Amino acid sequence: MKNGLICCVVITTLFSATSLSGQNTFRIGPSALLNASFFDDKVYTAFGGEVAYEFGILSRISINVAGTIHYGTHPNTIDPTFTEKDLLIGIQPEFRFHFQERSNGLYLGIGGDVRHLRAVNFTPPVSDDPKPTLSDWELDFGVSFGAILPISFGKTINPFVYIGYNPFDGSEYDLHSRLGVTLGF
Repeated sequence: MKNGLICCVVITTLFSATSLSGQNTFRIGPSALLNASFFDDKVYTAFGGEVAYEFGILSRISINVAGTIHYGTHPNTIDPTFTEKDLLIGIQPEFRFHFQERSNGLYLGIGGDVRHLRAVNFTPPVSDDPKPTLSDWELDFGVSFGAILPISFGKTINPFVYIGYNPFDGSEYDLHSRLGVTLGF
């Protein structure tokens, strides 16, 4: 009950602050993940996209919340004759500092990324388990760098890169990077 009340207060505060500052932006576009695993000494790719909403807080500060979904395949590290299929669904909230103004120019973001990983054929199939699956949560903290470029009245393009590190043991991916371009409305 107490957590629900705190959550409602935070959401109400965010919406109140954004309604005062204006220039909130909805964005959608493709992105690619580069996930590095120090255990395997490999980088795995996944492709997908994101839907984001940016709340303006002050003239040069905003909060961006992105929902992401990515899918990738690669050979299994235990038995390369099998293909591992990774589905990563996540959310990335971040604070952004805009060097010029929110609707035009460069920004630096600080935030985190929470993803749910579902990997089919994570271990080689056996008769008792023909499609072994790993389900796990990934969490990392990182920085993003990007630009908001106006392309026409009310529309912007946002190329960006995010680099995050997962400080927790037992995670599949230690380093996480996302590259993308979103169209803002």
